[in-house]
Parts: sequence; C-alpha cells; structure tokens
Amino acid sequence: MYSISSAGAKVVDVAKQIINNFKTLYLNQEGLISRTYPVSQRTIFDNFDDIVPFFIYFGEESFLVEQVHRAERFSFETLLAQNNLIYSYLIDEYLGGLYALWKRTGDKTTKRVLDQAVNQVTTYFINNNDLFGVYDIDKRKGYRFRYYWSAGLLETFLEMAPDYEQLEGQVEDIVKTWLVNPYFEKHGLFPFRWNVDLPCAAFYELLARHGRIRRNQPQRLSSDGWMRSRLSRCKEPFTFHYLNSGLFTQIMKVNSTFIFTLIELFKRTKKEEYKEAVLRWIASVRQKMIKDDIVFGLYFPGGVVSDTSLTHTFIFVDVLMDSYVFVEQDPSHLRLAKAIVDKRLKTRWDNGLIPISPDTDKDHIDQIIDFAISSRRVAEVSGDLIYLEASRDLIEKVLCFHQGKEGFYTHVNQQGQPVHRDSNTIDPKYNGLLLKGLINLLTLDQKMYESKELTDIFKDR
Repeated sequence: MYSISSAGAKVVDVAKQIINNFKTLYLNQEGLISRTYPVSQRTIFDNFDDIVPFFIYFGEESFLVEQVHRAERFSFETLLAQNNLIYSYLIDEYLGGLYALWKRTGDKTTKRVLDQAVNQVTTYFINNNDLFGVYDIDKRKGYRFRYYWSAGLLETFLEMAPDYEQLEGQVEDIVKTWLVNPYFEKHGLFPFRWNVDLPCAAFYELLARHGRIRRNQPQRLSSDGWMRSRLSRCKEPFTFHYLNSGLFTQIMKVNSTFIFTLIELFKRTKKEEYKEAVLRWIASVRQKMIKDDIVFGLYFPGGVVSDTSLTHTFIFVDVLMDSYVFVEQDPSHLRLAKAIVDKRLKTRWDNGLIPISPDTDKDHIDQIIDFAISSRRVAEVSGDLIYLEASRDLIEKVLCFHQGKEGFYTHVNQQGQPVHRDSNTIDPKYNGLLLKGLINLLTLDQKMYESKELTDIFKDR
C-alpha cells in the first residue's frame, strides 16, 4: 500500500492553499463563492456538493456555514435559475451540499434553507409519480419531459430519506415510471431526454432558449463505405438530436446517474427489478458503446457512436466496480474494467498526464482526478496494486503540472503549459474538486468500499 507518512504533510499544505484561494480570490462582491474566475455573480451553489464534503474533511465547516448564512437572503430561484429556467438535473448538488453541511453542524439556518429548498423542489418538479425536467419561472409551470440525468436528485433524496421520510417512497415511484420506457426496452440504454407530452415546437423553443441543442460528429463502430459513412454523419445525428426528443444515449452523466440510483435502490431493497436493469444496461453499453476497450460516450440508434472523452471512461469503470461490489460479482465486469483502464493509461503523454481524448492536445484536471480514483477502485477490487500506483502517480502529476499562482489550471497541453480561456482557466469548481484527489492520496492505505465516509466522498454523480 502507498505510504502517506512522508507525503501527508505536503498534501495537507496544498489543501490549505486551495481553501485559502476560495477565501481570498474566489469570492464575489456579496462575499459568496463565485462559480467562475474571474469572479461573477453566478455562485457555486448549483455545484455546492462539489465542495462541501471536501471542505468538511479539512475542517472548514464554519466557512461553509457562513456561505449559507450570506446566501439566505437570495431566493432559491436566484441561486439556481438559468435564463429564468430551473433544471431538475442542476439542483441535486444544492440540496446535497446543504444536507451534508446540516448533518455535520446542526446549523439551524442551514436546516431552514434546506427545508425551503426541499419544499420548492417537490412542488416545482414532482407530480403523478414523475420528475419534471424544467420549471419555467416566468410561466410558473413545469414541463413534463425527463432528463435521466435528474436521477442525481433522486439519489440525493435517498441520502436525505432518514430525515425526510416522504422522499424515499417518491423515489421508488418515479424510478418505476422511468423504467417503463420504450427506448430502454429496445436498446437497453436510457435516452438523453424523454418528451412526455410537450408539443414538439414548444419543446424545441424551450431548448433553444437555453442553448441546449448541440451538434456532435459521430463515428460508426463498423467499417462502412465512404458514402454511407458521410450520410450517417449528416442524417442520423440530425434525426436523433432534433426530431426524436433526445432519443440518443449519453453515458456521463445522463445514464450514469440513473444507474447509480438503481444500484443504491438495490442495496436498500434487494429488488430484482433494479438488479436486472443495472446488469442489462451494462451489457448494452458493452455491446453498443465499447470497441477495443475504448468507451464511446454517445450512442445513436443504428450503431453510430461518438465522444471518447475520459469522463465517459472513468464513470463507466465506476459503474462496473460499484455493480461488482454491491449488485453481482461478475468476473467479466472486473476484467473489462481493467482492460478499459489499461487502454486509457496507454494514452498518457510523456509528462504522465492523460488527454481528454486520445486525439486532443489538452487534458482536464477533474477528469484525471476522477480517473485516478476509478483506478483505485479497480486496485481495491482486483487486489492489483499496479492500479493503486497509477492512482497516486496521476494525482501527483496533476499537482506538478497544473499549479498556477492563483490556483490550479483546468487544462494543460502535452508540454505542461496552461490552456488559456476567457474565463475559468482557473476554475473554482475544479479547484474544489481537486481536494477529492488530495483526500485520495491521504487515504490510499485504506479500503474505500469498506468505509461509508470514503464511499460517499469519492462518489461522482
């Protein structure tokens, strides 16, 4: 096992510097943590759970409580809306962060804000055993289409159930509704979004208002002729993006959050329907979205795949390992996870970092941290310490090449130079999430899956 005796003090010093940057550099004029740097009026609260567990680990509860007290004068809508729309898949980290902080501190203001948020979420988004995708503040109504990404909110409800008993039953009712889906029945995967009854024109008008429609450049797994390949690139993305209500599949986070929720429900209930859904989804990803141990993150019905971002790789490995530990110990899942990690480790640059995709000239700090933790999962389940060493080495390379004067850079290139952008060249969110990587270094001598604290800390939802 990795020894932290010599490295521990240095790691803690880095954590203190990161936290100090939040207190001195990343606060906006209201004294709230900015989601962007240079700072702006947008706050970190829609990503609150991306910093709360790690700040708590390093003893910074009072700073977090102060943030909640400062934010109390702002409404739920002000903190979370974008273009007067609130998306259900963007509020779970607000609730999760508030809940974790209240459970740790017992702070009455935090509980009051949390209670108000729970009431507004259930009022705005839950109706007739369904979870709406969007709430329109101007029209004071929710739109009945589903983002399976919103399952992150359902898993947060399960975590909060000991103190909000009404939430657990609602989760099961919603999940049962979501599992009865023609797309899942046909493909064994879940769609990017599912239009329940909203007229098509109004639906796309709503999406365009928020800029959610986007293009992709898919590739086929099979070797098609030139003309057929060109047609597939033009026709199929248009068909499945624009005409069929989001009937394509994205692993991270649209599918993965729902699968993690199903795993959590199986852990609690042992109901076979949840186990069967998890195992069927994994089998479908293996069949449709993996070639030569490379995970493709987007799937279009008909066999078109795209996007080899490291995000899809690490989150699928996490699913495999969580499923192996909590659902069924299928040796083929462990073999596949090792093969996927091995394949991606071979794409490391000479400086030891991993690019976002094998054909890109930049990495992403958070993707590498999460992949390093995925590698640790494989090490623990397989007993192969090579993956534990890879986990340690990847994070140490991040600390070496990503550090700047005002924090850690989001992207660097093969030469280890920062990739500059108009904003968030240094991103407060990803600096907060880097604390997760530091905790990983400090706890490599412990078993993650035997510790509820570590299992919770290292979730990526």
